[in-house]
Amino acid sequence: SITYILSMVFVFGLGIGLFFLLRKKSELVVKLVLFPISLLGLAAVIINLTAFNDPLHYLPIEFCSYTAILIPVLVLIPKRNLLGNFLIAGSLGALVALILRTPDSYDWPFFSLGFFCYFFGHMAEFLIPQLLFALKKVEIKPIYMISSFVMVIVLYTLSYLVGHHVNVTYGLETNYFF
Repeated sequence: SITYILSMVFVFGLGIGLFFLLRKKSELVVKLVLFPISLLGLAAVIINLTAFNDPLHYLPIEFCSYTAILIPVLVLIPKRNLLGNFLIAGSLGALVALILRTPDSYDWPFFSLGFFCYFFGHMAEFLIPQLLFALKKVEIKPIYMISSFVMVIVLYTLSYLVGHHVNVTYGLETNYFF
């Protein structure tokens, strides 16, 4: 759809524009610009929990929610290498989510709450890590990547266990791996 194409052009255009805007700026300026954008993913998590009258289906225990919660913290803290490398996986996941989308997202109007939560949340989860890496605010090292892999395995295991508990306890069919 045209909405989808324009959305993707917007994401990549914004990323390139922010890189050139921020590449020679101080750490404080980078934080002041990226922090409000980083809150888009967190806002999507909160909206999903409250607006759709089905909080058990929107518990923030899926990988995109972990990334959305972690990004504002990473933008603000000065030493972000260990946790920052976790964002490699989170950013790749957000890119996949932007490209593939969920089946119900194909019918969302451009200015709908569903579109806002899905698109802008994943946009922030993709752009912020890419900008932190490109601006050299997070150093990529193999040791950090190993710890990131361990974090991903632990978080996926936690998601599975909580999802299984919710499904068995409440008779639901939740999927926290989407």
